[in-house]
Amino acid sequence: MKKILAILLVLLLCCSAAAAETNVTSKILETKDASIIGALNLLIVQGGDRLDHLADTEMNLLSDGYYRISYDRTTGAIKTREPEKGLYGTIGKDGKVIVPNQYDEMDLLSDRWTAGIMLAETTGENYDYQVLFGEKKYYLVDSVDIWYGSNKLSTLSREEYKSASAFGDYLCIRDRNDNYTFVNKAYEKSSAEVKYSQEYTEASGVITHNGSNTAAFTEGCTLSPDEVRQSVWIKGKALVDLQGNVLADLSGYSYCSVNSDTGLVTTNSGDSKKGLLDSTGRELIPCIYDSLGYDLEKALRTGWLDAVRDGRIGFVSLKDGSEVGFEYQKDAVKVKGCFLLVEDPREGKILISPEGEIPARFTEATPAYYAPYAVVRTDADSPYTVINLKGENVLPDAPEVNGEYGFTFSDDGSLILVYAKDYSYTLYSVVSE
Repeated sequence: MKKILAILLVLLLCCSAAAAETNVTSKILETKDASIIGALNLLIVQGGDRLDHLADTEMNLLSDGYYRISYDRTTGAIKTREPEKGLYGTIGKDGKVIVPNQYDEMDLLSDRWTAGIMLAETTGENYDYQVLFGEKKYYLVDSVDIWYGSNKLSTLSREEYKSASAFGDYLCIRDRNDNYTFVNKAYEKSSAEVKYSQEYTEASGVITHNGSNTAAFTEGCTLSPDEVRQSVWIKGKALVDLQGNVLADLSGYSYCSVNSDTGLVTTNSGDSKKGLLDSTGRELIPCIYDSLGYDLEKALRTGWLDAVRDGRIGFVSLKDGSEVGFEYQKDAVKVKGCFLLVEDPREGKILISPEGEIPARFTEATPAYYAPYAVVRTDADSPYTVINLKGENVLPDAPEVNGEYGFTFSDDGSLILVYAKDYSYTLYSVVSE
């Protein structure tokens, strides 16, 4: 008897390149639909019940079946929609339920906080939500449940909840009158009075953590980096931690700013040149560039950041400050994923990666946004192939695909899912040595 989601074939391919060896293992998957959750190295596959399941790379089903499973990259939450009434919930990366499927809508606020929204049908004169397709229907928010992980902390009325922002273990709730209230993970309300959704307020040299209404970035602060979103601060001309310990002297810069999502510190010199420090104050990129790329989270993951110097664009290593590129004018280049793309009307598409300029020229080139790959084609009659940062063909025996978007990738490049013309999926596991 044929097994749904069975592995039909395991094929080991060994591809040798001059500078590295890449081992590629492929599995042909029997499923009508499949996708990769790139940040988690997990799959969403359609089972014999025609529902979505969370699965690992060995095709072991981790979750129950849902009408739809989707991944929210901003918060890291896996959102589910059950098949009976279309209600929403969330599951963890192990497939187990975190928030049950009982909500008409959901606000995914962070990796810890979720707001489950119940709706009531109303008229078109006063509504919060509208059905865009089919019969026109209108809905008002009836109630909102606040969740921290798998713990439901409180149920709020429509007037009590308009939106919310998460800051580590603390949540700032905005009501319909634009009043703001902070609560912690035990749903204890802070006595801090705030006019905006912000983690800290600085006044007269005192920095107040609004979630706990306590002084932060000073001796005696009991907060830890895991509890808050931003754990370093620029106090005067110094970078300090939550307890006020000086991490770095910033007096040599004209201006500095902390990125709250990564803890990285962007620096400006007196002549408006820019650089980058880590959250301990160690210099990652010297303050010599006209501008730096905005995606600092990707820079932390890849170890490289695009930058402009003297009007030319290239890559700078966060490890040692080494440079690649800076041969083309900024206006002639587009930053695409882990590559720089140059559209040359004479030569074709040129790709530059942190490893250097790819010698080949392409009629089509689509870099993956997160993974260290690009899908390329050398001419209109050639097949689509996947190349790595060195320009090497990663999948020499990949099946023919319908187009450049027949490939999807995990963020770290270890998984490549190929949707072939014969409506089959092949999952490749890539290990570079």
